[in-house]
Amino acid sequence: MHPAPSLKIPDLIRALLPTRNLDEIALKEPWVQEQDQALWTSKSAWSLAAIATAKSNSLSEFTSPRSGPLNVWLPELFCDESLDPLRETGAILHFYNINEQLDPDPASLDKLSEISPPDIIIGVHFFGMPANFEHLIQHSISSGAWLIEDATHVLQRQNFQGDQGDFVLFSPHKHLALPHGALLVIRNEGPNRLLGVQNDIACRLHNLQDQFEQSYGRSNQVPTWVIKRVLNRLGIRRIGPGSPSQLGGVVEGGSVLLHPKMSEFAKRLLSRYISRMDQISELRKTTSEIWGSQISGVADMEKLGDFARKNEFTPYTAAFFGRNEKSVSEHFRLLTQLGAQPTRWPDLPPEVMVQSESYPLAHEFFTNVIHLPTHQDVRHRSLERIGSKLVKHMSGSWSARPTQQKDWEQLWLMVRHPNLIQSWQYGSSLERTRNSAVIRLVICDQSERPIALAQVVSSQRFPLLRLHLLNQGPSWLGSSDMTPVQYACMVVVIRNAISRSNCMKRFGIFICSPPITKSTALEGALKRVRFKGMKKESWASSRIDLNQESAQLAANMDGKWRNGLRKAQKSGLLVTASSNCGGDWTTVRELYVAMIATKGADMVEPALLDAIMQQPSTPSWNVQLMLAHEPQASGEKELVAAIMVVKSGQSATYLMGVSTDQGRRNNATSVLLWESMQLQKEMGTALFDLGGLSELTPEGISRFKKGLGGNPYSTGGYFWRLNRIMRAR
Repeated sequence: MHPAPSLKIPDLIRALLPTRNLDEIALKEPWVQEQDQALWTSKSAWSLAAIATAKSNSLSEFTSPRSGPLNVWLPELFCDESLDPLRETGAILHFYNINEQLDPDPASLDKLSEISPPDIIIGVHFFGMPANFEHLIQHSISSGAWLIEDATHVLQRQNFQGDQGDFVLFSPHKHLALPHGALLVIRNEGPNRLLGVQNDIACRLHNLQDQFEQSYGRSNQVPTWVIKRVLNRLGIRRIGPGSPSQLGGVVEGGSVLLHPKMSEFAKRLLSRYISRMDQISELRKTTSEIWGSQISGVADMEKLGDFARKNEFTPYTAAFFGRNEKSVSEHFRLLTQLGAQPTRWPDLPPEVMVQSESYPLAHEFFTNVIHLPTHQDVRHRSLERIGSKLVKHMSGSWSARPTQQKDWEQLWLMVRHPNLIQSWQYGSSLERTRNSAVIRLVICDQSERPIALAQVVSSQRFPLLRLHLLNQGPSWLGSSDMTPVQYACMVVVIRNAISRSNCMKRFGIFICSPPITKSTALEGALKRVRFKGMKKESWASSRIDLNQESAQLAANMDGKWRNGLRKAQKSGLLVTASSNCGGDWTTVRELYVAMIATKGADMVEPALLDAIMQQPSTPSWNVQLMLAHEPQASGEKELVAAIMVVKSGQSATYLMGVSTDQGRRNNATSVLLWESMQLQKEMGTALFDLGGLSELTPEGISRFKKGLGGNPYSTGGYFWRLNRIMRAR
């Protein structure tokens, strides 16, 4: 893999041949609209200098309320090397803050306007992601400052990228196999409605060319670039400590010490790519998605750009944000060793570097972000191989250790989405009723920090075959959702830990059911660790967020469900809560067994419910029976409906329900569920799980549960791997 697009030999040959009639209009089409003008330069840094001198000239021609050097606003995250020509004009640079979505911070702009009103404002679409220019446009109009839309990280004009500034900067050489090549677009419909500045800016660019030639001569770096790319094509590449590792050095093509004029060779080479731009865009998107599936979640590396309004864009790179500088440096070295060609942000302006407290986000991006190539020549199979190596490396640095119930339950309260099946008490109930062994593990990262809990049920099926089931686990302790890569790593760690115990000293099958949504990324991650998919329906259910007010919970319900609840509340039923595993459970159990005998449905076996009822209450576990009685004329009361709700950690699960004909007529189950949710809210429970809701759920039950208005979710299916040897692999 190479950090930049490779030069194809046919493209090189065609570019070396002189072309009499190079179609300039077609050449500019991906970036320029019909009503706009555009000028070619070698790099966009020269365009900044030309615009600044043109602005200075326009101020000198008219009466200006103030004098002195130009005030130029820029975002705090900016490559300092690209500012050299702009600094040469004498402009004073002022840096504003950006937020976590990489948009300009309005408060920072307002503060800056009071101190240094702008003459030029620069906004940036970072890494190809569309930025919000609304506040920049407002300040541009109010102050008369020219607005420059820096789209150098944008492959081509799309959506509203390239439609907001007075000037737009594009840099095709950052995205395509070109020695250089940038475009300065002058928009007639920008915030300041600039007309007639094209000739002035063209003159400024020509002056810059003359000044450059006086200082450095007519340097031509094209032959050097071509030789390097041909050698790369032949497999001869610079490797080792001297390899470039910065975003600017690799992707942008080196120093800004480059003649301002774009060469005819570069234009001819660019013409070879114009018809492929949409294809290149789709390839970059796909590559970025694959990088995300391979890298996201690897030791706290999270992919940037997954903001709600930033989904549709062509990525400049796949950028990943790390936990801290030390961790990012370690991952950078590892990715380099694996051939992933990672890069970093090259530099920051000295004004920003010396004020880390004033520009915290720029410093975070400078130290904690790794960029991976998304160009059209990245081979997806190479990414998969790198992903496999990462899983192997990460699983090798993680560990799993047995734990006691006290420690387990303390960690269990930290699980964001706990499920009943992975709870300690549910495992104990299975041990009592199904003659199974339960293995409980705490998974720790390379810092020995607990990151997940896993409960594996092991059962003997045949004399030489043992089945190990990790059902809807492990339970993730992280603040963000578990990624497919993290899950695959944990499955390897868990399986290896069990292999070292006495439970796998024979042939066996390890089955896992991921507690995350099924996806191609998940299937790919598990495939890399030799797990195969099973043709078994994924578990699905629905959760209700109990952090909402009761009025909102009722408003989320289906209208018929609310009407049924009101009917039940007016029916005179006596609703009580009980945790009595004696008399109350005995009565409920009799109704439940009778219902099973009548309906013959696939329901939780009574013996397992017995074992669950016998589990002692703890801060993370509580079994709640909700009972509905109908008063009788004799003064006695008849049980007409009951439900069992199990609180486990931050979640409560509706496990069992039973109702008589009279209870169904009065919608007794509706009022029991409602009252149970109110009790769980009082106990501080965050989620109420409806205990199963999928395409296989009987129609009547499915309609009833959907009426509660919960949030559907599903697990990742089932996967298996055969253990053929007696040691961990």
